[in-house]
Amino acid sequence: KRRKKLEKQRSSMQVGAKVTAMGIIGTVDKIEEKTVILEMIDGSKIEVIKQAVTDVVPDESKQADKNIKIPTS
Repeated sequence: KRRKKLEKQRSSMQVGAKVTAMGIIGTVDKIEEKTVILEMIDGSKIEVIKQAVTDVVPDESKQADKNIKIPTS
């Protein structure tokens, strides 16, 4: 189950998403066939193999938007 969840997360990764890879948190800068370029908080970039990505951090602003209830009259 966990492997399928990870595969789904990796395949749905988009540029700008926050991810963790080997305990490192970064923002996806570029997605290539087998690797991902991550931008670190200090602006440096690293290249990791896609399978090293262990989690895609949910976008808090999108989550907040889901919780907003629009009143209907």
